[in-house]
Amino acid sequence: GNIGPNTTILQHTVFVIDGDRTSAKSETSMKRHREWGKVVDELDKVAASMKQAAEDGKKRMPKSFYEKLDRLTRRSFLVNDDVKTDLAAALEAELKVEKASGEADVYIGRVATDLDIVVSGDSDVFCYRNVKTMVRPTRHRGQYVFNVLDKSLVLRKMRLNADDLVVLAVVSGNDYASNIPGKAMVTNVKIFQKIEEKGDFSKEEMLKKYLQLCQSDRNFDVAKDVFFNCDEGKVLDPLDRSKGLEKRDKSFARISEARAALVANRGNRGNSYLLKAHWTHGCMDDQSHRISLQEKEIIARRINDAVGIVNRARAIAERATEMLIDGICSSNQDTHLLLQLTLGGKGSANYWQNLLRMIVYGTIGDRVGPEHRPILEKVQALWGANFLRNLSWPDTDIKIPMLTVLIQKVTADIDTVFSNQIVGMLPLLKERVVEVVGEQGKQAVEGIDAWVDESLEDD
Repeated sequence: GNIGPNTTILQHTVFVIDGDRTSAKSETSMKRHREWGKVVDELDKVAASMKQAAEDGKKRMPKSFYEKLDRLTRRSFLVNDDVKTDLAAALEAELKVEKASGEADVYIGRVATDLDIVVSGDSDVFCYRNVKTMVRPTRHRGQYVFNVLDKSLVLRKMRLNADDLVVLAVVSGNDYASNIPGKAMVTNVKIFQKIEEKGDFSKEEMLKKYLQLCQSDRNFDVAKDVFFNCDEGKVLDPLDRSKGLEKRDKSFARISEARAALVANRGNRGNSYLLKAHWTHGCMDDQSHRISLQEKEIIARRINDAVGIVNRARAIAERATEMLIDGICSSNQDTHLLLQLTLGGKGSANYWQNLLRMIVYGTIGDRVGPEHRPILEKVQALWGANFLRNLSWPDTDIKIPMLTVLIQKVTADIDTVFSNQIVGMLPLLKERVVEVVGEQGKQAVEGIDAWVDESLEDD
């Protein structure tokens, strides 16, 4: 669904929900249906392996297993008609809710006026002729940031007109037609600019000249009907997902049972671990295995201190990395370090793990390999030599193993934040990719565009 348009100049907000499946999007919907089926099948295999592991007496599954399970679980959920109906009922108390006949973005593109502001995460909405102002939410540090896009300013910067942008949406890859291989958004903008140098053309003429210049026999008829005329074709029957949903729900039930069995196999070792070895003043009573109130307070305090340390270190790490990327992209120096941000290092530690450890312990670790040491030294130089050493942490001996565990778990989440930084700085970074790795970088740019589109859809 999308929010828009504000039909009485910010006094009335309309929430538009997707409607029925249409013929224009039939190929895309079938493709996504098949992909969803593969996710359900994979989830079934994961449930079976988890159940077998519990029956074999295993106490826990590896971190990578749970990361895969979490990814499959999120992808297995669908926004069906029942969810849309419940959402509409909940929103109608405060907003006007419209259910589109087909796609919400097409409905908005059809009825929007010059004074309307459209809020949507779908970039295609911005290309419709009637949409003049759009607010696009993007995730940053776990929160949504709302970016305001003014079409007149965007077109001026692109050196194109409003009709050109509509044609650009048709040919640059969308839900209705793929782009010509090698001709994604960035390349197409340059082609359109060359065509515009020869004069102003209608949408139909611009599309024709583009296809001639690309020596392509594609016609983009379906996408053209949608973006030119807001015509989605006929309404189709909904896809039957009943068998897949039944299979998914059975997998979830098996996963819950297996998880309980794994915990039962561990007994109460999870609690005892928090008081053992490196950071306890006394050992547990091995005979009783009971946790006293005092010991529970120690556990709670140490967990709280560890979480506080990691959260503070994370904020420092994210800000430092933003500064690092800004500096590299603006100065065009040390561009090779951008590649190191994504490399795994010694002992499988990635950039974020090594950076967090450096912040917490006050120095670059001896075990940091050559792939990350140069970039960590550059981060360290941003603050000055004494910054890390002067950070004050809770006076408690919890660094091992508690901080190690937390750092490993928070790393994946920071990677997501970093990915959004990459999305936001894509034009500059794509130029740097070509500079860093040469001709192979030109091929990689198209892959980067596809990755960004996929990441935005996931959001």
